[in-house]
Amino acid sequence: MGPFRLVRTVRPSSFRALLLLTLVFCAAGMASAATPPCTLNPASPSVTICQPANRGSVTSPVEVVAGTTDDANPVTTMIVYLDNAQVYKVSASQLSTSLTLSTGQHNITVNAWDSSGAVFKSTVIVSNGTGAGPISVALAPSSATLAPSKTQQIHGHRVEYIEHRGNLDS
Repeated sequence: MGPFRLVRTVRPSSFRALLLLTLVFCAAGMASAATPPCTLNPASPSVTICQPANRGSVTSPVEVVAGTTDDANPVTTMIVYLDNAQVYKVSASQLSTSLTLSTGQHNITVNAWDSSGAVFKSTVIVSNGTGAGPISVALAPSSATLAPSKTQQIHGHRVEYIEHRGNLDS
């Protein structure tokens, strides 16, 4: 358990007060003994985004997991921004949440504030390819279907070059 100092003896006047006091003490102990969500950047202060990986390909919803390092002051707040819009806020030194992403590239930024008012952050860029269905390409006299996520070059009579990320099925 974390370091605690008994400042004053409290004698609760009711069972409800005793229960509340017990819950507050236990919650404080759990917060101080929390296991980091991943190997955190040792620089202080800093935010480490554990998931998703920077420049990674993701599917929606994406799990965002982050933790902080601050040797000088306790972290009081963390906020997740998706493409510069606030989407999640927590009063803790680590977080885990799911975000729904549209198709395309996105910036996920996690800002943290400590008790001194210092702000520190980390950003990852991810690409969400979900939502795009197969693309049909007409090739005289037959057609082909291209699935997302691969590169295929097609040369034809009227089309000199088409590049698409997908598989070519005959």
